[in-house]
Amino acid sequence: MMTKSIITCYMLDAEDRKLLSGEVQQAEMLARLPEEYRRLKEFYDALSEKYNALQEQNQALSGRIQALMQQPGSAASAPVPAAYSADASLRNDPVLPESQPVTDAVRNTGTIAPAPAAQNPDSEEDLSSLTEEADPNSFVIQGNTLIRYRGIAQLVRIPQHIAVIGANAFDNCTSVRRVIIPEGVIRIEEMAFANCSALKNVKFPASLQMINNKAFMNCVLLRSAEFHGAMTQIGTGVFLGCNSIVRIVFDCPIKKIGFDSFSGCIGLQTIEVGPNSYSYKSIDGVLFDYEGKYLIRYPAGRSNRDYIVPDSVFTIEDGAFYESVCIERVKLSRNVKKIGASAFRNCAKLREIIFSENLETIKTAAFQGCISLVKVNLPTWTTYIGTYAFSHCENLVKVNLPSKLTELCIGVFEYCKGLSFIRIPDSIIKIGDKAFMESGLTEVFIPYSTTKIEQQSFAFCSALQSVFLSNRINQIARNAFEGTNRSVMTIYGMYRSVPEEFAMSGG
Repeated sequence: MMTKSIITCYMLDAEDRKLLSGEVQQAEMLARLPEEYRRLKEFYDALSEKYNALQEQNQALSGRIQALMQQPGSAASAPVPAAYSADASLRNDPVLPESQPVTDAVRNTGTIAPAPAAQNPDSEEDLSSLTEEADPNSFVIQGNTLIRYRGIAQLVRIPQHIAVIGANAFDNCTSVRRVIIPEGVIRIEEMAFANCSALKNVKFPASLQMINNKAFMNCVLLRSAEFHGAMTQIGTGVFLGCNSIVRIVFDCPIKKIGFDSFSGCIGLQTIEVGPNSYSYKSIDGVLFDYEGKYLIRYPAGRSNRDYIVPDSVFTIEDGAFYESVCIERVKLSRNVKKIGASAFRNCAKLREIIFSENLETIKTAAFQGCISLVKVNLPTWTTYIGTYAFSHCENLVKVNLPSKLTELCIGVFEYCKGLSFIRIPDSIIKIGDKAFMESGLTEVFIPYSTTKIEQQSFAFCSALQSVFLSNRINQIARNAFEGTNRSVMTIYGMYRSVPEEFAMSGG
């Protein structure tokens, strides 16, 4: 009981100290109020004096401007051209947010940095130099859909009441250089602006929600595309072949970006995604899914020579680095398990790829046409290399294949003219069609595990001199060694085996 009494007294004393401290603080604040009020009043009076002085200066300037405008022949009295009027209604020009790049800081700060002026070609000042469409009969319209444009103007303003720009509406309109799409347009249909070879600039409205497949395909002079507002979806190949496009901005709740949307965009330097999308994000101008597990698109025109894939990435998506013109060295993070189809296809300067130790799958044509690639060292866990994965890698001289691989697929190393030797692992059961066709192999050792050699597997390997075949092989296609130099090539095999029969029959 004694202990309980002491603890209770201590707790009451502590509470009393809190209350007492609060009362003291309140008293101190009340005592300071008059002084704070005096300081604020002085500050307000000073601001009022400055405001009155500015008002007087403004009135004086207004009087001088009025006097100048009343003088005949003065520049101030000249009328303002309609194209440059501050009143947007005179131009039928919808007011959209300024072009702004989205940086990595956007997700943390919610702000967007202003775009450099050099990245906004064909600005408003250029409109006066373009011939504008004045004939309403140039537009074929059904309801709220623009079916076809039949004019030859350089500057086209879509009529105000249009909601849909129909399929092929401007297809092959080679005179059009700039298009202004008004607010209210919600959809652009398939190939609507395809093959507009002179088109440099399109002003997209905030109301736009969807762009369908190949809508701007082969617009070879188009410089940028910026979406602000309601855009949620772009279809397959929307900017396919737009080789001058430099910058694409999705400052909108984009949910779906179709496959091949940026293929052939060899000038593309950055893809930027704002904070309103929960399906995608960009890191340093490279496009990823929102969680960062899938690297979707590395801009093909990006000037960096080296790139390290972030640790969050598990998959390099189909066509992710397709035709990247400057990339020379890529290091995959330890978590990458899959490289998609055509992921690094036609990366002409790619010299080195450092694979993830956990890599399991390389899909079709993943490195096809990487003519500067010198060596490939695949990790042990790789179990599948797709068709044509390393075909046309003309300077490839060294390949280490994994021990868990069971098949060499169709054309996997065809046209690898620098490849003089390769060790085929003991796990390989089948060598597929054209696997080494027209490669630089000088000798081949087929392991004991292999049972099938398919059509043209080693066809036209003109330098091939020695072929060692195991007696377990039960099928060799008749044209497996078609086009080789039989006068210098020797096939070695066991007595009374399929390889012997093949050699004796002349292949």
